[in-house]
Amino acid sequence: MAILSEILRFILPPTKTRAAEFLNLRQHIAKTYNIRDQYFGYVIPFQGTGLPVRDHEMCWVIQWPSPTLPQRTTESHTQLNNLLSTTASSTSAHKARSLLFPFPSSSLPEVTKALTSPVCEFAIINLSSTAPKVDISFNRSMEKTFTDCYFAEGFKGGAWAYAVNTNDTDGTIVTDAEGMEGEVEEVELLKLEERRLACYYLGWESVELHHKYSQTALFAEEIDKLAPHFGPGTGAWYVKFEKHVE
Repeated sequence: MAILSEILRFILPPTKTRAAEFLNLRQHIAKTYNIRDQYFGYVIPFQGTGLPVRDHEMCWVIQWPSPTLPQRTTESHTQLNNLLSTTASSTSAHKARSLLFPFPSSSLPEVTKALTSPVCEFAIINLSSTAPKVDISFNRSMEKTFTDCYFAEGFKGGAWAYAVNTNDTDGTIVTDAEGMEGEVEEVELLKLEERRLACYYLGWESVELHHKYSQTALFAEEIDKLAPHFGPGTGAWYVKFEKHVE
């Protein structure tokens, strides 16, 4: 079955109280929506990734078992926003943010490999509005910069897709619940030709091995072709995930 992979990022102080509240939220998601696969972990600080990492930044991946939008209700929004500390949720810059990526069933084993690797890298290529997405050679480079990873030491597997809900690397804000209890959220999808935010889910044995690969000619071969089309928000972040277990 195809999935819609949601990446949520937010500030979560590493306290027992917050950990217990987050566990309750994951349990709610699992039971209410019959979600089998959830992964969570703090973003690993690492220099040179091109993207800022906030203190205590949690990354939570929910694998919604449908290519359509997640049917998350206002109740789930309330629980997520209640989880955030008063200070962290007081400004839009610190609210929970969401990115949505569709994957066909054929890609799921590789997506799972990335999420269950010792380190998962989310490599973002945020294309400029002038990027030639209809060009065959351009699309070949977008794909080959991924498949070349299979020749790298320490690469475990992965997949990539364009975000369907935004072209902002930060993601869309998970809004406060304003509707009736049980009301389903509404998310506006980008048209296929409008999607420019590509995310590569990449599994590695370590951050250092990926960094080593990034210094090679093979890595540079396609990146050098694509770089003129990079827009703001291009970069990466790393997470050591734990799978939610009921």
